[in-house]
Amino acid sequence: MGNERFHEGNIRQRRLSEIWNDSDSFGYNRISEKMSPGENCRDCKHVSECGGGCNSVSYALTGKFHNNPYCFYSIEKKLGIR
Repeated sequence: MGNERFHEGNIRQRRLSEIWNDSDSFGYNRISEKMSPGENCRDCKHVSECGGGCNSVSYALTGKFHNNPYCFYSIEKKLGIR
């Protein structure tokens, strides 16, 4: 059931605090040095600061992390605001 990539533990088997504080949990969100920006963020001057935007939006819409297609900076840039 669901995407096993995001399964971090079962609160019926381990305390939530143990799952949350486990260094092996949530690696997709905690290990920033492995960041590989997608095509929406690759050439952006802010990618090292923002990490490619919201991972939830990015993964839901593109199937990749660090690739948010609705980045405020890129939208402003397209509108000529920046």
